[in-house]
Amino acid sequence: MGRSLKKGPYIDEKLFERVEELNRTRQKKVLKTWSRRYNRGEQVADVLITSTGGDRHRIHPPAYCLTGDGWIVVGEEPGEAKLGRGRVVPVTRLKLTKAGKEMTFFYWFTDGTETRRGFAEMMQEDTVRRIGGRRTNWFLFRAMTDQGAPVLEDFLSTFEYTLKAEKP
Repeated sequence: MGRSLKKGPYIDEKLFERVEELNRTRQKKVLKTWSRRYNRGEQVADVLITSTGGDRHRIHPPAYCLTGDGWIVVGEEPGEAKLGRGRVVPVTRLKLTKAGKEMTFFYWFTDGTETRRGFAEMMQEDTVRRIGGRRTNWFLFRAMTDQGAPVLEDFLSTFEYTLKAEKP
């Protein structure tokens, strides 16, 4: 379902700032980031997807950015998330606080075929592939809400994605 004309388009603030900075400095650079806010009644979940483009140094553990933005990690654990159509993916679950606010944050890495729950697992797999002469375009999926884990789990139970290989 599309966003209402009254509200206008949703634009993620951080992504908007990155685009504005590129425009200000007149850089011609492609940002491979997708951002979307999902609303279901009063429930809200944000999803960010970043592509490495085959350069694994373009991404890092999400906790680095979050703690740099003032969030404090109060809980981190491996887990699983049930996505739409019964698909189960391994994830890292973070619980964060900042100025009295709480946020639930799940993330995982995938190449479209295989999924890794954390940064270290993705880097290990990527290193093995590079030794074999293969570069991998990893995607970092991040899903978050300030309404608690049950809301995020409910949202993810209807979330589906398909990654298609780009033609060379």
